[in-house]
Amino acid sequence: MMRHWMVLPLLLCILPGEQVAAQTKRALVIGINTYQPEGTDAQHPIGCTYGRCELGRFENLQGAVNDAQSMADLLTSPKFGFPANQVFLLTNPAPPQPRTGVVVLPAILTARNGILAAMQKYLVDVPEPGDTVVFYDASHGSLRINSKGNKLTVLFNGEYIHADSTIVPADAYKGGYDVRDREMTRIFDSALDKGIHLTVIFDTCYSGGSVRGVGPKYRERSLAFDPRDINEAPDVLTNGQLRPSPTERKDNPALVFSASQQDQSAIESPPPDIFTEPHGAFTAALLEALEVLPANAPSSVIYQRVKAVLEGSGVPDQEPDLDATAARRQQPLFGGVAADSGKVTTAALSTGNDGSVLLDIGRVSGIGIGSEFTSTIKDAQSRSIKLRITDFSGIARSGAEIISPLGAKIAPGEIFELTKWVQAAPAPLLFWLWPSNLSEENILAATAEIRTAGVTSVSDPAEEPWTDILCWDGTNWTLQHAGAPQAISLGTHVTAGALREHLRVDAKLWANLPPPMELAARLTLHERDSAVQPARDLAGADYILTGVLTGHGSAYAWFHKNEFAAGPRKAVTTDHSPGCSTTSQYPVRSDWVSLADATRVDDDAKYLNENASVLARVHGWLQLADSPTRV
Repeated sequence: MMRHWMVLPLLLCILPGEQVAAQTKRALVIGINTYQPEGTDAQHPIGCTYGRCELGRFENLQGAVNDAQSMADLLTSPKFGFPANQVFLLTNPAPPQPRTGVVVLPAILTARNGILAAMQKYLVDVPEPGDTVVFYDASHGSLRINSKGNKLTVLFNGEYIHADSTIVPADAYKGGYDVRDREMTRIFDSALDKGIHLTVIFDTCYSGGSVRGVGPKYRERSLAFDPRDINEAPDVLTNGQLRPSPTERKDNPALVFSASQQDQSAIESPPPDIFTEPHGAFTAALLEALEVLPANAPSSVIYQRVKAVLEGSGVPDQEPDLDATAARRQQPLFGGVAADSGKVTTAALSTGNDGSVLLDIGRVSGIGIGSEFTSTIKDAQSRSIKLRITDFSGIARSGAEIISPLGAKIAPGEIFELTKWVQAAPAPLLFWLWPSNLSEENILAATAEIRTAGVTSVSDPAEEPWTDILCWDGTNWTLQHAGAPQAISLGTHVTAGALREHLRVDAKLWANLPPPMELAARLTLHERDSAVQPARDLAGADYILTGVLTGHGSAYAWFHKNEFAAGPRKAVTTDHSPGCSTTSQYPVRSDWVSLADATRVDDDAKYLNENASVLARVHGWLQLADSPTRV
């Protein structure tokens, strides 16, 4: 933003004719609808197969040019004050009604070389140090195979291989290459090195190989991946370290606001009551947020509103991403000093027929039932709307009631500030059991086969390295090598022969025996108001009940889900006490409970229940929160 100086005559004198250099606000705004003109055919290089090389036609978009023109209009509005002659609009086809004074670049520049040349010129060459520059792009996004990359992976020719994110130029249907993220990053870094304040906004998709059935209302901004291998390692510094991204720089970091996560599609649709023409769902929400919120609203608040509008509008599988340092998040989206109240904020996601409001905040923020929020913007009658938290939905959502004025209307995305804080009670700790439909007799039969196979069985996978894991999925026994993408089904009964067939001679097996039904029936995970509660599935659990095979028989312990997902230790270490994590405040596991005697199943279950309660108390201590803000 323009920097304003108060000049005191006794401290600074300006001679007649001298001028103080002012910062300039500039923008390059791109929108591409036309990806294959009528009457043309998609061209593919000889020998190119898979992904994009199988496309019969490159699908055109409908809302990208509208998005670009609307963004240029917003930037040049009195509210944001970008000079029209410093906003460069590059679209294909030409924009229908560009604002007077905005520089419209020829559509031919939406080809790959034209986009790169425009970015170099208007983001680096033309701006002066201290200028604010916005780069906005609405187009198809995609991926290109890079076997030496370190980012996303796509399934290519039967195996997963790395790929780099891209934006798709208008001439890609001729068989040319996309504009890669690394090429754009180098231009961004050049701008930042020059001292330019840079904001980057993408309304594109980064999951070109994924196809989601989003329905007839939506159109994906995604093209299939380019299978031609870049074969280029990541950029490094002179000391050999990976070059930090533009948003991670210690000096003059950029802010990048993207329409979706890297593994999601970005879609376009005409949101009702806002636009009559097609727009990207993300850009529509962003434009609305920038229109409603103050020009100096923190970027974090803009992000919060955009995210809430997308979720509250039912946009499927699309969560925006704000990549920026904490300091940049607190600045306005286009730079300057934010009007930050220091309050905790929340955004409305939806309202029910009974007047209840769903908010994007919950226990994880230290907010308890009875906490109150007040709208940051008054309604049409100049009234502030007040809400009170009434219940929680998970750790990051809460329900609220309208305190005043009764009957007030709240739209998705409206921002509220915390004005009364009530400390949250710690969320319950969630526990999950492997399918427990086998009897103790079935488990004993499985352990006999494991011993007959003669494989080495680890007795404490929290401390010992292991190479393979044996599990029961409720129907079949499965065997999975550590790091392998898929497990091998061994059928309804595990046999010594099957284990010998699939395990290497030097294998170290974690026999993750399921709890027998006799033990599972005695575990108390469903008591009302208990700090110990069952998880719906493994993904939602904090701890899971895992088994092992020891020299004395089977044993069971509560194992931290994240530690389980991290895989085996590389080696035995002595930098911690048994069961303690080296990366977390939470224990890796509880004590092992040996199930050697069927007559003691009640005692064993009691011990496991007590261990779960102890873990829940640890969780409660770690979740104790001070007041999250000044109220």
